[in-house]
Amino acid sequence: MAATKQTWTLEGESELRLEVDFDAVVVVVLKQGLCEVLGVELAAGREYAFAGAKVALYSWHGCQLETRGECASVYQTGPGETTAAAALNAHSYLETRRDEASRADSCGRDCRGPRVMVVGPSDSGKSTLAATLLGYAARLGREPTFVELDPALGDCGAPPGAVAAARVTRETLSVDEGFGSLDCAPLSYWFGYEAPREHPDLYARVVDELAVAVAEKLDGDRSANVAGLVVATSSWVDGDGFASLLRVASAFAVDAVLVLAHDRLFADLRQALPPSVAVAKLPRSGGVVQRDVVHRRRAKHRKIHEYFYGPQSHARSLLAKKDDDAALDKLLEATAPPLAPATHELPFRAVRVFKVLAGSTGDDSMLPVGQGSMLEPLQVVAVTVSPVLVHNVLAVCHPARDGDDAGDDDEHDDAAADAATSPHQHLLGCAAAGFVVVTNVNVEAQTITLLGPCSGDLPSRNLLLGKLEWMESNIA
Repeated sequence: MAATKQTWTLEGESELRLEVDFDAVVVVVLKQGLCEVLGVELAAGREYAFAGAKVALYSWHGCQLETRGECASVYQTGPGETTAAAALNAHSYLETRRDEASRADSCGRDCRGPRVMVVGPSDSGKSTLAATLLGYAARLGREPTFVELDPALGDCGAPPGAVAAARVTRETLSVDEGFGSLDCAPLSYWFGYEAPREHPDLYARVVDELAVAVAEKLDGDRSANVAGLVVATSSWVDGDGFASLLRVASAFAVDAVLVLAHDRLFADLRQALPPSVAVAKLPRSGGVVQRDVVHRRRAKHRKIHEYFYGPQSHARSLLAKKDDDAALDKLLEATAPPLAPATHELPFRAVRVFKVLAGSTGDDSMLPVGQGSMLEPLQVVAVTVSPVLVHNVLAVCHPARDGDDAGDDDEHDDAAADAATSPHQHLLGCAAAGFVVVTNVNVEAQTITLLGPCSGDLPSRNLLLGKLEWMESNIA
């Protein structure tokens, strides 16, 4: 283990890399010079707490840092041993595109900013590059839109299991809270699984729905349109995963692709995408760490915990346990206060739970000649409220139309439903108003207890089930 307290002097274009266990907390203070994390500058003299994190602190011109706490690993790189220059070059290219779009917009011409997609295999540094590009753009006053399409991460203010988009501004940048500190709630759609390959048809559907919603928002906002998109994709790049990447590129009208650490993927994308799409290959950072199954599971639990209790809620819980350290007590007071999640105990009749299933499992060869299957590829079906739901994460669906939540029966749905279509198909196109966790089901009393991020009535009684579970006792 590394020393409890240590001072580091970084040369220009060098980096300090920390790995902090989930059961430890490390405090970093910038003493002199300039330093940044994922494109966001540290404030001199301020204490930043990291728990269960892998952090790279980069300095372009040199700085002095102090670290306090137990690191699983900590080391310093020399000048030129990072991929910061490659990220800066990518940012410069995107910024040139934004300048061109801004000039065209000021002249009344129809033009949009860059829409870049970051792709690569698992543990290649996609999230790091996407966050850095967003940080650099926001520091210049741009307001790019971050699109998170890896449902395992939850890096866009929504919990794991969702695909989401949110605008990034200078005010929302944070060194230690990441994008969990976004002031405006992200636009999110519930996938309900950790990996796209678990339900590829549903993943394609929610990505398409998100792309349409993002396009509508950009069309109505000139500043966001000029700033463009940064799309972070999942690690599913082989076989059907490659086809999924092409679908994402088309859905979001991507005009630039950054490929990390995968020569064949770079070549395949250059061949498959139109010539108008710029495809560039970037090196994999030596600081990228391979994450094992245990780390991924604990990261998922922490992200869900932070959705309900606020960014850095895990770090706060560790700081609170160190009663004998006055300096950490002071840091705890300065850390953002936690959210106040609320428990909702509701009768069974007050909610409707659904899940999405694959439609037809047979093939058209079993049907009469010239007749195809009438079933939708995805079917939304009702789920009986029972103790099986306990610990499941559910999405609260936005009502898709007037009267959808009215009444205790589904007659208005059934009357409009086609015989071969689920009467609840409209829920596939509904964004998530928020998320809840089932903490108890009392069959005798006919009540279900939900943990939500805030008090008050649920925005809708339509709840969508996936395949993610979370227990509050598992903070990380």
